[in-house]
Amino acid sequence: MGEKESTEFFDRRTWTPCPLHDTVTKQIASDLERGEKRMDRFEAKIDQLLDGQQAQALSIKTLQDTVQNGLTSDIRITRDSTKKLELKITEICTNYDSKFKEYDDFSWFRKWANRMKNNVVSKVLTITFIGGFLVGIMLLGLWISKHLGLIKFGN
Repeated sequence: MGEKESTEFFDRRTWTPCPLHDTVTKQIASDLERGEKRMDRFEAKIDQLLDGQQAQALSIKTLQDTVQNGLTSDIRITRDSTKKLELKITEICTNYDSKFKEYDDFSWFRKWANRMKNNVVSKVLTITFIGGFLVGIMLLGLWISKHLGLIKFGN
């Protein structure tokens, strides 16, 4: 009989839990459901993170391709253009150096012309005065010659 009692006691089909065990079992079940929901949310967030990382990896790859294909050739073109521009600038500077040397060769004329320009009023007045003085001397000479009888005019 002792054996029969022990088997009846552990028979799960007929066993009914006590109210305390029933509450704990329901709480464990609800905790398990919440845990599963939480795991689902974590999995969804991890999926979003993985999608974001894949999108970033794709955009980084696109940028790398752009830099390698487009910008590298643009840099080469710019470098070649810069070399050509440097040669042109060197040629222009050489031409200007030769022109400045020619300009310096005639510096004596420029200095004289600048002095004349700066003193044009005084030079004109001086020439006018000297010319008037010479005309006056000539007229005085003619007057003196006429009155002394050295030169005869008309009759």
